[in-house]
Amino acid sequence: MGTIPQISVMRGPTPRSDLQHGHRLYKLFQQTAEKYPHHTAFIYEDGHGLHKQLTFSELEAKTNRLARALLKQIDEKSPNSDGDYIIALAVGASDTLVISLLATWKCGCAYLPLDSNAPPERVRHILAEARPVLVITETDEKEHLYKNVGHITYHKLGNIAANLPSAGLLDEEIMPCAEDPIEIVLYTSGSTGLSKGVRIRNSSVKNRLEWQWKQFPYAPDEQFCVFKTALTFVDSVSEIWGPLLHPGLPRTLIILPRDVTTNPQKLVAILEKYKVARLVLVPSLLTAILLYLGLSKQNQSKLQNLKLWVCSGETLSVALATQFFEHFNTGNQILCNFYGSTEIMGDVTFHIMKCTEDVSVDNKVPIGIPLDNTVLYLLDKDLRIVNSGEIGELYVSGRNLAAGYVNGRDAFRFIESPHTVDPDHKTLYKTGDYARIMKDMLIYEGRTDSQLKVRGHRVDLSEIDSALNQITGIDKGVALCYSPGEINQQILAFVLLEDEAKMSACDIELELARSLPKYALPQVLIVQKMPYLVNGKVDRQYLLNYFKQRGREENLLLDEFDFSEVPKGKEAIADCLYKTIISVLGNGVRSKISLKTNFYSIGGNSLNSVYTISKLRDNGYIISITDFISAKDLGEVLNKITHEDDADIAKIDNEFEKYTVEYMGDQHKEDVYRMIMESFAYKADIETKMQPPVQLHEYIPLLDGIWPVLIKQNVSIVARNLEGKVVGVSLVFDDDEEPEVDLEPPLSYVLEFLDYIEVPIRENNLPKGKRLHSFMLGTDQQLTPQENIEVTDFLEKKIIKLGKERGYIGIFATNTNPLTQQLAEVLNYKPIKTYQINQYVALNGQRPFKILPDSVVTVSSWKQF
Repeated sequence: MGTIPQISVMRGPTPRSDLQHGHRLYKLFQQTAEKYPHHTAFIYEDGHGLHKQLTFSELEAKTNRLARALLKQIDEKSPNSDGDYIIALAVGASDTLVISLLATWKCGCAYLPLDSNAPPERVRHILAEARPVLVITETDEKEHLYKNVGHITYHKLGNIAANLPSAGLLDEEIMPCAEDPIEIVLYTSGSTGLSKGVRIRNSSVKNRLEWQWKQFPYAPDEQFCVFKTALTFVDSVSEIWGPLLHPGLPRTLIILPRDVTTNPQKLVAILEKYKVARLVLVPSLLTAILLYLGLSKQNQSKLQNLKLWVCSGETLSVALATQFFEHFNTGNQILCNFYGSTEIMGDVTFHIMKCTEDVSVDNKVPIGIPLDNTVLYLLDKDLRIVNSGEIGELYVSGRNLAAGYVNGRDAFRFIESPHTVDPDHKTLYKTGDYARIMKDMLIYEGRTDSQLKVRGHRVDLSEIDSALNQITGIDKGVALCYSPGEINQQILAFVLLEDEAKMSACDIELELARSLPKYALPQVLIVQKMPYLVNGKVDRQYLLNYFKQRGREENLLLDEFDFSEVPKGKEAIADCLYKTIISVLGNGVRSKISLKTNFYSIGGNSLNSVYTISKLRDNGYIISITDFISAKDLGEVLNKITHEDDADIAKIDNEFEKYTVEYMGDQHKEDVYRMIMESFAYKADIETKMQPPVQLHEYIPLLDGIWPVLIKQNVSIVARNLEGKVVGVSLVFDDDEEPEVDLEPPLSYVLEFLDYIEVPIRENNLPKGKRLHSFMLGTDQQLTPQENIEVTDFLEKKIIKLGKERGYIGIFATNTNPLTQQLAEVLNYKPIKTYQINQYVALNGQRPFKILPDSVVTVSSWKQF
């Protein structure tokens, strides 16, 4: 590999292929089946005890029969307008999927995966445009989707194939194809509002696989590889076919269903079981795995056999890469950052990291250097090569380029090269990405258009715009995100309704779900008017600062007590428990409190549950917050209470069963913004009661200002529930490196007040050393009161635990909310200063909090680790 001096062109090595040109890919499988007939080709585990496997010879025979059955179904069918014979597969990750893929190739067709969770309208568009000759399904459940296309279930196909010959097919038996045939068609988001199909060539797949086998050869003891990526992602190509088509000693493919790949605990168990040595994953999954490994000492030693970790599909942050090497610090693991897209066979550049020193160039993880038979150009808007070090749009040429899009869509993305750097590759693919070259490596610099990535999926905002404006009753719809081009950004849809339209935001979101995949669904906000700039364009910045405020209230119910069923010997504990509850909930009870009473059914909530636990502790009785709020009734509470002499107050009980923690990253931004904004705009004691109150949208400049520092420091955390939903976030700074953010009133008064309280304490009252500062905590507004306190407690304890592990001496917090004030007391924070908020006088002489009642105070506290 070399670079041309002074200009931004990078050229990868140009080795000759060892694979026969035009030879269909399934021929490689046949060759392996002949050499290693008894070697296990794949193993399928469904996570519930089901285990299936086939040897290479068994898979060869089975797919030959199935290919003949497919040929019977597509006999006399015509190719589509591109001349391609395509078979679409609506089959989930299983043994039947791999069998179907290989059989599709053997009958001379390209495969087109269909997402089983995709909206029906999206599926209909794909089928109408790609015109497959057949659709293979798992069941007849969605038969209506395929009424205009020939379709058959895998089970029926298998019955037809059962009595057909198992010998290899002759070339004259299969569908005719071009010299460099199309092997795969994958659909991605389209800039015109419709998803578009990428036609992947035989030669592109071969080039990508040959490079992989050469650059990252299988180790002698590497027996198993995993297929876990959704088939609609281009990364699945190398996962499946790398092991199965390898011309040397084959490996066994482990096929994992979705419920395993989305659960780090299950995934790690499978990787451990088979001593898997390489893994391709998006950074968000890497984050989840690292957090899971850090949950207990038993996990620390896991995945030591996994030597090669490949990140692709999203931006890999320096913080996450650094975290990886902090966990795997033996020098045996390699972390790679791959860059590419479906149009360029998934990957065209790579960067290898063996230690922390390899991670960062100019505070970014490089996307690296070109693959074999690849030339990269950085061009300006006039297609001139920019000087080395300058930012230009990245264009790619070489063998990895697709043959364009189905039906000739978006032909402007594939242009004839105006340069002669490599005359063998005359076509350039316009990636839409900005990049520059530093230290002979490519650095990604963002997008040129409205595309972004959400959990590895490509999303084009224009596709959302198009879907919005096709809904009857919408006068104007605009889709936006806060930071286009970053990972997992919050997608918003601002909607102006027609005068007579009667629909809610929920109605619109349900309608969008008919045409957009789940990962692309925006949060809909209905506006009373659409703001425009003087040039007639929508004022997007105004919209990004607009949110519709809504409120929420909680009611308290009160009760009294009954001792009749209290076990002998626990009367004193029950007496304390009942009296504590009545003192917290007040008087005016409607019925008696008994052991069958549920605390939350009589008025318990996030705040008063902590008051109750705190007051019990004052009387010498200890129960963890998790135990208290998970108890179905006071009988369970009574059984779990222990005396303080016998209790470990700081222990974390069973919280890992209900929640998991992970360090906050860009992939969480949408959830974090939503939870922080709603938590503070709807429930914060200061912001909601000052005049004027802080509006929802006014938190956006604050969060935008602190976000880069939070991500860089990598100490903030989020909590997920068992369903994988992010339900809480704790924003935490390294106390020595907090950013300054310029804000407008009224929110600027809140930050000014906190500085007034905290700066003297930090300078005069806290011990010197590496300290954490708890800044903001938010939870999902859909949580029940019990869940809210559970998540809050979980986050607070986790910050303490993780802070200790990372060498911090303690954490400082100023709490304005009674809930977090009580939590601080329960968790043994040392109070330093209490301040009556309505007494504060701002720098400009105003008293922004003067209408707050005297009872509203801040408590600044320190927790020594």
